Amino acid sequence: MTYRYCIEHGVKYVVTLDADGQNDPAEIPQILAPLLADQADFVVASRRLGEDMTSDIVRKTGVHFFSFVMNRMTGATLTDTSTGYRGLRVTMLADVIDRLTQEQYQTAELLITCLKRGWRASEVPTVWYPRASGTTKKGKNWLFGFRYARVVFGTWWRER
Repeated sequence: MTYRYCIEHGVKYVVTLDADGQNDPAEIPQILAPLLADQADFVVASRRLGEDMTSDIVRKTGVHFFSFVMNRMTGATLTDTSTGYRGLRVTMLADVIDRLTQEQYQTAELLITCLKRGWRASEVPTVWYPRASGTTKKGKNWLFGFRYARVVFGTWWRER
């Protein structure tokens, strides 16, 4: 796993983003800024604070719904808890890596685990573009929602 490599080789920060063209790598400096300023240990890019140029209303509703649910579970005040565009402090990853099991829904598991273990999360605005390439591996909206909910509630139960 890439996270283990980073931990073992003294990397300080990791930024992840999907390869489907929905995120602009030029925004990486703003993702890193709260980490570098020691204001956060986990930074998510928020399409709700920025601009969401996609058209799937069901997915947009899911972003609102799951952010609400996860904030209630963790006491956070995040607007977008399901983005793969994120910055992570590697010392935080070292603390939580052995607790992680997810491949597809990592942000929810990472956020809940980190927040429950006392790490700081914040977010920065981002522009979210329509998918430029590939197809989602997460399935149709109802299946994605079901699987995501299972991860959210399962992780919360494990970390409570």
